Amino acid sequence: MRLGYRGSRPTLRLANNLLHTLHFGGGRVGFRAMGSLEPFGIWIFILKTAMHVFEISPRKSIGPVHLGASRSAVRQALADMGFVLENSHGRSDYFCAACLQVEYSDEGVALFIGISGGSEISFIYKGVDVFSIAATELFSLIAAADRSGSHEFNQYEYCFANQIITLWDADEQYDRQGGEEREVWGQVGIGSEQYLSAVEMLRQS
Repeated sequence: MRLGYRGSRPTLRLANNLLHTLHFGGGRVGFRAMGSLEPFGIWIFILKTAMHVFEISPRKSIGPVHLGASRSAVRQALADMGFVLENSHGRSDYFCAACLQVEYSDEGVALFIGISGGSEISFIYKGVDVFSIAATELFSLIAAADRSGSHEFNQYEYCFANQIITLWDADEQYDRQGGEEREVWGQVGIGSEQYLSAVEMLRQS
């Protein structure tokens, strides 16, 4: 099963066809409390803290986006944080230069949240930015938390069934933070039980 396509702006697709948000002053930090930082250091500080931080909670949410939420609720939650709907195609909504995609069921509720690396949102799992570390490191981190036995690394795609976390397409082109020197996952996603069932049905077909 392919959950998307290989390219500079990957997307995720449903097999049969991200509440915890941390941010600094609404996602922006001013110059106060910076003390004696040198000018260059100030700009680095601003760039790092200006990002929104979305926590990845398997089976639940990524940032303000909750699995099981209605399409209108998802759009409103992201709009409240400054991320308006940028594109919509069939069952998919795209936000923040397509670094966040939400797939919906026939009933119109979110059953899959897919994310890719971007400049406006940092996606955190177990205290780690998932797009700041090598694909093998993230794989090991998730596997350790899955408590479902041994897992063999697959650079193309993987689904941790206990957490319903998907990984797709490890490649150097997605290493935007490290200068394309390491293989980093092109997509990380979480899904609902309904999504997992669809994946398993496809694998058995």
